[in-house]
Amino acid sequence: MHKVIFYPVNNGDSCQIVLESGKRILLDYRQYSGAEDADTPEIDLAAQLRADLEEADRDSFDVVAFTHADKDHIEGSTEFFELLHAEKYQGEGRIKIEELWVPAAMVLESASNDEQSNEFVILRQEGVRLPTPRD
Repeated sequence: MHKVIFYPVNNGDSCQIVLESGKRILLDYRQYSGAEDADTPEIDLAAQLRADLEEADRDSFDVVAFTHADKDHIEGSTEFFELLHAEKYQGEGRIKIEELWVPAAMVLESASNDEQSNEFVILRQEGVRLPTPRD
């Protein structure tokens, strides 16, 4: 049976789709800075996703899709995921992405540095790199 998991408010619209085959699709990601506070409805999304993957004996998502680059849809993603365009975003403990989906606007639109978050720029670089097969 397929399963769709929606994560609490202030984690943006993050949700995970787990297909009957075991494939996992994550839509958006936000590690809310107040998530560690037990008095708020947000969760520690990083910890929850790591636990979900560990339970499934996995270290990756089949697909991670960012719907757009607003803070509540990408915050913390460059610290959580392994990104292949630069070594500094790789290493032990980072969650792998088999396929990354980003909207064309994230790759094609130009804006001044004042209008773009650092994470937007990093994800843009990852989105435009040529696909390379994983070993």
